[in-house]
Amino acid sequence: MISPPPSSARAAISGQGDTVWFGEIDLPGTAAAHLMLFGGPAPGGKAMATAPSLGLDAFCQKLLVWRDPQGVTHLSFNNLLALARRQDVPINIPLRIIDYRVRSTFEDVAAAD
Repeated sequence: MISPPPSSARAAISGQGDTVWFGEIDLPGTAAAHLMLFGGPAPGGKAMATAPSLGLDAFCQKLLVWRDPQGVTHLSFNNLLALARRQDVPINIPLRIIDYRVRSTFEDVAAAD
């Protein structure tokens, strides 16, 4: 079983209020992973206003809950500011806010485990 369970991450994300679920994918076998797809269309749209190409990498948001070969569970997600830098696009206030919300939400989930 993946720990923290995807339900704890799902609950934390749902608490954002403006989040839409796009899907979830269980990755069985040696990956022992669960991929969650979600996002806030209004905040994401504002973040993409000056850099629409961010939609390719940054939106929808993805959270990967996975277990390494030693059995340690990890939460992995995109650093939106790093994606913007990689694309050489402006880092606007809405993008900074979304990045902060995503990081703080998942740091709280990981700390609760």
